Amino acid sequence: MKNRNALIFGVTGQDGSYLASMLLKNGYKIFGISKNKNTKNLKKLKIEKKVKLIKFNYIDYSKLPSILKKTDCSLIFFLAGQTSVKQSEFEPYQSINTNTRACVCILEYLRQSKKKIKFLNAASGEIFGGSSVYKKFQEDSPYFPRSFYALSKIISLEIAKSYRKQFGIWACNAILFNHESPLRANGFVIKKIIDFAKTANKTKKTNKKLQMGNIDIRRDWGWAPEYSDAMIKIINHKNPSDFIIATGRASKLRDVLRKVFGHYHLNYRKFIKINKNFYRKNEVQISVGNSNKAKKLLSWKPKKNINAILKNIIDGTLY
Repeated sequence: MKNRNALIFGVTGQDGSYLASMLLKNGYKIFGISKNKNTKNLKKLKIEKKVKLIKFNYIDYSKLPSILKKTDCSLIFFLAGQTSVKQSEFEPYQSINTNTRACVCILEYLRQSKKKIKFLNAASGEIFGGSSVYKKFQEDSPYFPRSFYALSKIISLEIAKSYRKQFGIWACNAILFNHESPLRANGFVIKKIIDFAKTANKTKKTNKKLQMGNIDIRRDWGWAPEYSDAMIKIINHKNPSDFIIATGRASKLRDVLRKVFGHYHLNYRKFIKINKNFYRKNEVQISVGNSNKAKKLLSWKPKKNINAILKNIIDGTLY
């Protein structure tokens, strides 16, 4: 009988929670690694009691081999580490360390154990930097990191590729562009805008402003459950490979503000303040991905556009 155990690093985050939910429906037993016991996302998806949670602080890496051995999984997803571009500016060492060291430890365990285990590393569209013109990035586009977060994701991606090529490890990379849902952490820009707009709709007060940086940047925003589904398709593909997962459409942050505040019949200009201190020196202007490879080989394509995504987050629609 095929091993139906799956191990998810970062299981309590947005992607890890959706991934756990989908794999449970596919008959997998889920083990989840988390640095804390904040299980609110798992509770929202009503799977908290179905996930075997293992606390790991990403400091004592010597414990990882025993965890990998005890869980005896056929699938391993590495979605953990530091996820904020802004935070990586202040904590470069922590960003690079948490996003790469565990990845090496896992792959080295797979090399030495020689078990038939599939490994997926969650990379990011940030690895390509951005462009001043509308240009879709592909899997073979050159890297141009604009942050320590992006740099760490390049390192982990190349580590996974190296273990695949040099040692024959079943390792793949999901190069995920921006994706959102009601499970997204509050610090991320779309969630922040929606939460502020909801409060503004209740109070109608314009004296308190939402501090914003450059609102003319354009991003490729997708729907998180669709991206978790893509990761399952990637790890179930007959051959290990690397895939960009994106919508192929970029929206301006200014338009997101207009749509969200417009949902409450509010003029966003009355509720925001442009703060030059929020501008980033190496800000990515336009970031959009080309997922034709995933469409061709995995039969995956995004269904929800930015309007549907924003409405779902406002309404709290999980799927």
